[in-house]
Amino acid sequence: MKELKDYFCTPEQSQKLKELGFIFAPIGYFFNYEGRTLLSVNMDLSEEEDLRAPLRAQALDFFREKGYETIIEKYEAGYGYAIRFKVKKDTIIHLQGDFTPYEESESMLIDRLIEMELDKEVQDGN
Repeated sequence: MKELKDYFCTPEQSQKLKELGFIFAPIGYFFNYEGRTLLSVNMDLSEEEDLRAPLRAQALDFFREKGYETIIEKYEAGYGYAIRFKVKKDTIIHLQGDFTPYEESESMLIDRLIEMELDKEVQDGN
């Protein structure tokens, strides 16, 4: 059975999404307690903007709005992700990811999309 934390981006992903300009209504917050990073959906830490924890579904919506088409598919070996996006008017790129459990595939997909957006910003000079 999935735990609540399985639906959220990691703290690292959350920070990188924030750097990319991702704005969302928070459902959860990360906070440090005795050296551990914990997730809470019961406390309002809205003044601590760095601690906002987006759902992975919210992150994927953010990338779909940027023009990425994504899918996670089931294969015999497990789950894998695919990303399709236009780089130019007539050029479409299709990428595939490794086979892993569903939650890991979803998280790997978000990591790859973040990496692609950060690379794009560097290439664009932002």
